[in-house]
Amino acid sequence: MKRTPILLSLAIFLLLFFGKTALACSCSVPGTVLKAYDDADIVVATKLVAVEKGRRIMGTSETGEDLYIERIVSSTMVVTKVYKGAVKVGQELKFGQGGGGDCIWMFDDKGIGSEYLFYLGKPTKGHPFLPEPKNSDAEPMYHAIICGRSKHLKNAFEDLAYLDNIDKLRGKTRLYGTFEVYGRTDFPKEGIKIKVVSEKASYVVRTDSNGFFELYDLPPGDYDVSFESPFGWRLASYEYGKRSNGHFRVQIEKGNDSEFDKSFFIDTSIRGRVLSPTGEPMAGVCVNAIPIPVRKDGDDRAYGCTEKDGTFEIKRIDPGNYVLVANADGRIDSTNPFGAVYFPGVDQIKNAGIVTVEAGKPIVGQTIQIPTMVPLVTIRGRVTYSDGKPVAEESVDFEPDDTATYGVVRTKTDKDGRFTFKLPRGAAGKVVAGMFLFDDDYKNCKEILDLITRDNSVAREIASSAVRVSTESPPPSVTLVFPFAYCKPSDK
Repeated sequence: MKRTPILLSLAIFLLLFFGKTALACSCSVPGTVLKAYDDADIVVATKLVAVEKGRRIMGTSETGEDLYIERIVSSTMVVTKVYKGAVKVGQELKFGQGGGGDCIWMFDDKGIGSEYLFYLGKPTKGHPFLPEPKNSDAEPMYHAIICGRSKHLKNAFEDLAYLDNIDKLRGKTRLYGTFEVYGRTDFPKEGIKIKVVSEKASYVVRTDSNGFFELYDLPPGDYDVSFESPFGWRLASYEYGKRSNGHFRVQIEKGNDSEFDKSFFIDTSIRGRVLSPTGEPMAGVCVNAIPIPVRKDGDDRAYGCTEKDGTFEIKRIDPGNYVLVANADGRIDSTNPFGAVYFPGVDQIKNAGIVTVEAGKPIVGQTIQIPTMVPLVTIRGRVTYSDGKPVAEESVDFEPDDTATYGVVRTKTDKDGRFTFKLPRGAAGKVVAGMFLFDDDYKNCKEILDLITRDNSVAREIASSAVRVSTESPPPSVTLVFPFAYCKPSDK
């Protein structure tokens, strides 16, 4: 396993950037076009014409100088069409810039000239979820919410089909939706046949070139909606809805609209097993599918990892020719006590078997047998605080000296602070424990708080003492000590 200091650094950055009232964005399914229209104060089509930049103090250097970051603070949009609200075509609207995790749209100068459809609330001083006081001198700005129906104008066909004709369509029932595959252009979305059936009526409609369909004037009531997925594609596993006999249940309400969007995945898969030299199943081994010819960008992102029975499955892979490789980066660790091994069990890609993937035709029975494995050596130890109390449920890493040959191995301490590694013979390096601490958890623990808050930080990864080990002459036990005594975190 690999350590993730970048993620920890990012967590610290976000805390520093947004402060202790940082927002996290978690979206539910956006409402229908009609609901979004009724809920909004303003509904407009716009064009981005400018972005405005500013500097923000991020902290203080060791020499006492202010540290700044330059960032976009606002954007200017020109209204091109008004669907609702007290604004005019040609009017400029100032938009506040999102922060990346606060549910607010972000814009940049590369997007200048892009057109959007926005469902907006009233302008606010500061973030709409954490507005500044009314007496603030901040400029009121509009804020586009990520979790709503606002979108690029070119993708707003579901909305525009209704909004451009709202005067004559308002009050009618409407069933509409889009069938699509996110990020792909080869999905055959035009002409998909959709059946909409109730006890009293039946309707048939087909998707257009955007994968979009709509039906008006359906009598209120419950309907079964069914369709056939295009060959080589299947309905995405996360799609939900009330289903009966494979049909989706949709309720049509008087004077209202109902949305029926569906996403698909390409229907391809490679299934197989990874076996040890003696034929035993190997768990936790990741198998990558490398396209042939090998791309210059080294694209081998399609992968699957083995279960306890040694089986793996690689899903949603583009049609084409591939070679399969277990432990693609070749670094030896406790889960992969071998270098890179190609299907069916060779160490050179030129000798690997070719697997041809076609849509709608799953491939099964691809077995990779590892020819030889490096013996594993057991390293045991214990982690304590400086007062000798055990450190429970924290990470311990083995960091190899030879990172080209060996991978980082991670384990966790038990309730008594004890841990066990199985390391490949020949590896040498250091063993170190680490924990990530936040200042709010240790307000009553001065020793720990001082470690966290140096340099005005609000969170910090603290490392234990490190011990060097060699699997050629393993120590009987390893003891790691954190540089502070145990102190109970504050309750939250």
